[in-house]
Amino acid sequence: MAHPELIRVYDGTPVPYSEGQLRLDVKPARAPSGRLPDDFLAQYNCYRPRMLAEPQTDDLSVAIINETPELIDSVWSWTWRVEDVSLTLKQAKMAMTRWIDGLTAQIEGEYPRVVQKGWEGEEAMARAHKAGTATQEQADMLAADAAAKGRTPTEHADRIVEKADRFRAIMLDTRRLWLATDKALEEVSDPADYPGILRAAKAQAAPIAQAYGLSP
Repeated sequence: MAHPELIRVYDGTPVPYSEGQLRLDVKPARAPSGRLPDDFLAQYNCYRPRMLAEPQTDDLSVAIINETPELIDSVWSWTWRVEDVSLTLKQAKMAMTRWIDGLTAQIEGEYPRVVQKGWEGEEAMARAHKAGTATQEQADMLAADAAAKGRTPTEHADRIVEKADRFRAIMLDTRRLWLATDKALEEVSDPADYPGILRAAKAQAAPIAQAYGLSP
């Protein structure tokens, strides 16, 4: 709802008002032409409230201008309140899914999809090399990939395994967090609890993400 530009204060209570109404109310006196100056308005307890800075919100809340201005430091001001968004169970689950996708995308986004499709075979090749069981095809591919990166086959295999283990650890931690959060969402009866559950999950994930060098 749009807030009025002008208010008039009656016995300390502000009510919506307008310059047009003031011009009528002051007759037979003549109001100045054009936009009425603040000092003229103040003679009739009329004010243009200032707009305070909008508070910060997250993706689960919105900032709303309060319906009635407040007198702050002798200045009438439009204030704000922050309210959680209304979510259905499906929307709450989708919000969690989007957040998790954004987290893992910090890793996946560094690589083309065609490269991601080969991760499983690449890991198997690297582990086979380290175990001394690589086929000739795997050995040839590892050697070519390693040369492209300026590494020895063993150095390249070590890097592949290191990254694979790291991604698997992130995947497991994320999956367990998702399962626990999904359970919590399904167990509550009041949809108003959904934003709080999602925020708690994000707070729980923050140290996990930081441990893996990700932005929570």
